[in-house]
Amino acid sequence: MLGSLSYGPRDLKGQVTSVTGTGVVAGQNQSWVYDDRDRLTSTGTEGFGFDAATNLVDADGVLQVFDPAQRLCWTSATAEGGDCGTPPADATTYGYDARGNRTSMTHPSGTTATYGFDAENRMTSAVLPTTWQDDTARQYVPVPATRIVDTTTGTGTCNGAPCGRLAADEPVTVKVAGVGGVPASGVTAVVVSIIASGTTGDGWLEVNPAGDAAAGTLPLNAGQTTAQTVTAKLAGNGTITLASGVAVDVSVDVVGYFRAPSPWVPALNYWPLTPTVTAESASGTGVCDGSPCGTLPTGETDIATAGHGGIPTTGVNAVTVSILAQNANGGHVRVAPNATASAGLLAWETGSVGAAGVFTVPLNPDGTITLETAGSTNIRVAVTGYWKIPTGTDTGLGLDLLDAPTRLVDTTT
Repeated sequence: MLGSLSYGPRDLKGQVTSVTGTGVVAGQNQSWVYDDRDRLTSTGTEGFGFDAATNLVDADGVLQVFDPAQRLCWTSATAEGGDCGTPPADATTYGYDARGNRTSMTHPSGTTATYGFDAENRMTSAVLPTTWQDDTARQYVPVPATRIVDTTTGTGTCNGAPCGRLAADEPVTVKVAGVGGVPASGVTAVVVSIIASGTTGDGWLEVNPAGDAAAGTLPLNAGQTTAQTVTAKLAGNGTITLASGVAVDVSVDVVGYFRAPSPWVPALNYWPLTPTVTAESASGTGVCDGSPCGTLPTGETDIATAGHGGIPTTGVNAVTVSILAQNANGGHVRVAPNATASAGLLAWETGSVGAAGVFTVPLNPDGTITLETAGSTNIRVAVTGYWKIPTGTDTGLGLDLLDAPTRLVDTTT
């Protein structure tokens, strides 16, 4: 026998109260608790609440409010209390006709599904908005860039201890959920800027959920600094894994995370754009510190972004940009929403052609992004999309995340 399920004692009404698994189903245990009206009030760690009319009003933290006719008015995963006349801003609300048929369901974003019925209360139509948000999609929430790992200073938690220099072929697990502005639960993926330096040999650095395919790979060259922005799916315990083929120092800055849109909290959807150059040193395109862009000097430069390249003038929280930087003497460009927080780093050595990368960066209050450069640097910035909170029928795109990275092109095979 491979395994078995054993049922625990029943209550006085004959209702099953527990089941325990052994063998291959070991750990598949469950328990049930009922009230004096035979209603299930908890299963495992999930609790349920009912009103006097036996309506389910609390399903493990998801609240439901009913009117006197026992019709569902609204649902919310965060609000408490309230009545049908005062639904909270994050509630999904419902409408009915005079016969009690549910005729509408309105998402917190403002999108509404409508339903029609005939004289015999049979549904005859269902109209869903073309922008209806798929609950499997993910929404992006930017956070002020925060360094959660720095192996040169012991910052961060790696394998349960302060982070130290990565050794060759010895992966380390980094705690991300609950750190650097990332919630402790409900997060499916994070956007991080990885900087690798101090290696004495050539190799690679991979970023991945524990045991899964790499979400990003940085090539490492002896004596050089390499940087890359990676979107990495979190493992079930809220971690990512760093693995290197050579000894290397690593820093990790978290700049945002993805979460499911339900329960609803303000989050950002994505509006893709045709890539458009908004700043270029060689042609004088764009506005840098209030003047036509040229070669950027050492220091910080604010680049006008809102209202350029298809990005709205107002209402935008973050932009996705492709940046090319060149300086024959080597250098770096730090991409930031302001002078105190980094959203990514490009770095290159003397004699190389420069560096390029794609970054998602929150806007400054005046609609600019900030580039901090080391040495006179020629840059080219192209916007590829923007992020904002969806409103009404203007919902943009929720993003689906693959279970694992998939290689689309490999010229060696």
